[in-house]
Amino acid sequence: MPHTEPIIIENRPDFSGTAIKPELRVSYWREDYSLNSHHWHWHLVIPVDMGVQRDRKGELFYYMHLQMLARYDMERLSVGLNRVKKLENWRAPIPDGYFSKLTVNNSGKAWGSRQDNTLLRDLQRSDYNLVGVKVTDMEMWRDRLLDAIHLGYMINDKGQSVPLSDDVTSGKRGIDILGDAVEADSDLSVNFRYFGDLHNRGHIMLAFSHDPDYAHKEEIGVMGTTATAVRDPVFFRWHKFVDDVFQTYKLTLSPYTEDELLFPDVKVESVKVVTMNQTNTLLTGWTATEFEARRGLDFGSRPVILRQTHMDHHHFNYDIMVTNQRQMDMNVTVRIFMAPRENARGTEMNFMDQRLLWAEMDKFVFELKPDSNHIVRSSMNSSVTNPHEFTFKDLEQGNGSDPGTPENAENDYCGCGFPQHLLVPRGRPGGMTFQLFVMITDYEKDKVPESDSSSRCKQGVSLCGSLDSKYPDQRPMGFPFDRRVNEKIKSVADLANFDNILIQDITINFTEKLLEK
Repeated sequence: MPHTEPIIIENRPDFSGTAIKPELRVSYWREDYSLNSHHWHWHLVIPVDMGVQRDRKGELFYYMHLQMLARYDMERLSVGLNRVKKLENWRAPIPDGYFSKLTVNNSGKAWGSRQDNTLLRDLQRSDYNLVGVKVTDMEMWRDRLLDAIHLGYMINDKGQSVPLSDDVTSGKRGIDILGDAVEADSDLSVNFRYFGDLHNRGHIMLAFSHDPDYAHKEEIGVMGTTATAVRDPVFFRWHKFVDDVFQTYKLTLSPYTEDELLFPDVKVESVKVVTMNQTNTLLTGWTATEFEARRGLDFGSRPVILRQTHMDHHHFNYDIMVTNQRQMDMNVTVRIFMAPRENARGTEMNFMDQRLLWAEMDKFVFELKPDSNHIVRSSMNSSVTNPHEFTFKDLEQGNGSDPGTPENAENDYCGCGFPQHLLVPRGRPGGMTFQLFVMITDYEKDKVPESDSSSRCKQGVSLCGSLDSKYPDQRPMGFPFDRRVNEKIKSVADLANFDNILIQDITINFTEKLLEK
């Protein structure tokens, strides 16, 4: 007789450990079920080595993970931790282990654990067909990628030079070419045999670091699959290294000129966030939810009920006043970012320190009328998040196809998007100061021909792209923070000297209580 009794999984903030070890202070965020679901669905929609070409795929790989790092760092600063450090020395022990507490009983399979101070070693895992995967190969691929960045071009498999340029008129963007090589997609990499498989092999080596030669017959660790990798703190250390490769390239590009940043005759007069009759103060806290989660936890036909206590926030509106000095209607792009104002020492950050902390909150097109315009935008409409909180059961009720297959692409896309309940960073009891950055740009320069998607799901487009059309923004992802700036700009406040940009301090208050919504 098949099992019909549901399996109950309690996922609380202290699910995998106590706060004795500093890294466990942010386990509530890393182990959030919907965050891991987003990461899984992103890799289903934008897969490696499946012959799928999404518009600006390599750049999306760079940008989505950069945004996850920014949000993770904001959580770390909220609980008194330093920003995450990159895993760059692969010959030194990894200080923090990870014990996921995922078992056959609560996840459908056994998982390996990593002790503190584990060393990366060459893999000899014949059970996974991973024999001869070496740390020296990883180091060689890293050096070749960095050499190509500093030279300004990569060598393809025909021995030809492929320039790394962000000039769209010259063809594919440099960040896109680099992203395809780093991830690495053997079909899209400019030279897979030469530049290797740095990102993916890094995940695999970390996933088997506890038993690289199968001597103890241990299972793979959570870093080995996209559905669970985000749970492990080493995920963010690894991706901080990967992002450092991308930032090495980004810092070779020329700073944006004033002409590229300015939008003449458009002025942002005021910006505020409004929630529960409060202005420029957001409230975060815990929320308890329960939903069916079978498909994501691999239990076959047996129902799984997940009871999760997770971070959440009260919904809010952006309230923006803009003056259009041109006596004509015109479409504009509204770009909204958020970052903490101060570093871990409580010191206000300069532009370059803060640059990689700006989390995209929303991006949308708005029609300005002549003179004064009042823009009100709900946080529920964010271009970053998935507001529907799709469960795996919801998605399974689509066409019945397996996840990751071409037939199921639209269902997979419907699960992509950063969790709505994690849109706002945690903040601190008594308040933590963040900065809201609003920039208005000319839609005529931003728009992309044929960028309308026919998919029924259009959420999370900033991080997930568009399923069946071009990415709907001509600018580099993360603009204007994707490059260094003119040396005259010392802090982000200097950008507010441009009329089309405004920065507003806001406070985020965290309460330990369950939020009443």
